[in-house]
This record gives sequence, structure tokens and C-alpha cells, in this order.
Amino acid sequence: MEIVIDRLRKSIIKYGINLYGWVVLMNHYHILFSLPRGKLLSSLTRFINGGSAHELNRLDNLAGPKVWWNYWDNCIRGEKDFFTRLNYIHHNPVKHGYAKANREYPYSSYNWYREKFGVEYINDLEMSYPVIDFTDIN
Repeated sequence: MEIVIDRLRKSIIKYGINLYGWVVLMNHYHILFSLPRGKLLSSLTRFINGGSAHELNRLDNLAGPKVWWNYWDNCIRGEKDFFTRLNYIHHNPVKHGYAKANREYPYSSYNWYREKFGVEYINDLEMSYPVIDFTDIN
């Protein structure tokens, strides 16, 4: 998970992304970001997926099993969509059983938001923009 987080940090500089929210789990990750140019998306994805897969294979002394084999992207369509997805990202470790509360999971931007803006802000976001399970949306 640290390897993926490191790739995210490097992508901020390399691609000029604005990273708004993220979570890294054992078998997937979610990121909420904007790019200065949309054409950079495939290159950014290769940088994160390919770079982290290469590093994991090197650490495991493996010759090339795929870690990340696909990705989905969505265009944010306004404030409600943005904050609902941010809450979904932050709630993902709870959804998948990695933690009982968002604050317990260290591989997420949740605690950064909590420290920067406070618990009241986080609670207000969660009430105003409830978590939606986007896996059911086509």
C-alpha cells in the first residue's frame, strides 16, 4: 500500500495532478483528482499501476503477474458528485471490512481531512453527502 501511495505522491509532481482524496486497499485503490490535461489520464494510470506493479513484482521476486489489470474513470459533475465520491472513498475501508471506522485506517486521506478541517466538517460532509455504493451504477 505504501508503494501505491508513493506513486500517488510522485504523480502530483510528474503530472501536475490535484489530489483531493484517496484510499489504498489490498486489491484496489480509489483516487479523486484533477489533471491539467485529460490526455494525461492513460499515462498517469500506467505510471501508478505499472510502476507499483513493477515494484511489487521486484519485491516478491516475481516475473510479471498482474496486480492491477483494469481501471474505471468517471467525470465529476458538480459539488454533490465530488463530495459524495470523496465520502465513498473515505468509507471504502469500512465497506470492505478493513476497519470499523474511517479514522482507524491509515492508508487514506480521511485523517488528513479530519486534522485539517476538523471532525465537525467531516460529520457535516457525511450528513450532507451520504455514501452511495457506486458499484451498482452503470
